[in-house]
Amino acid sequence: MQPTIILEGNRRTDRVQMFVATATVIEPGDLLYASVGKVYAVAASTIASKFVGISGEGSSASEFKAITVHLRCIITIDVTAASYYVGAGVKYKSDNAMQADSGSNTMAWAHENVVGSTATRIKVLIDAPMIAGLYGLT
Repeated sequence: MQPTIILEGNRRTDRVQMFVATATVIEPGDLLYASVGKVYAVAASTIASKFVGISGEGSSASEFKAITVHLRCIITIDVTAASYYVGAGVKYKSDNAMQADSGSNTMAWAHENVVGSTATRIKVLIDAPMIAGLYGLT
């Protein structure tokens, strides 16, 4: 199941328009990373340093257009069955799903407490500028 945005950040500052890379299919709710100013769907947890957020709309492989990318928001997303606590890091697992993270590839944070090993979909906080240092000082 695709991630779903349940609470947007500030409509003026927490979303941007970014071009989709050539021949790339993006679905609404895809986790995205950026390379050379264009976005791609996340396909590996090691891409956390280039993570830019979640897509607000889709784009087919034959289109060349800009889409809305939500930099900060709260989403629901599929997760590996485990206990999750508010503030615990989560990372990409596969196809728009996440899993608990030991800290090396954090892409978001659990936004609810779910105790037990039965949680398979939880709320997470996306804050891509903080994770990826998108607007960091040099």
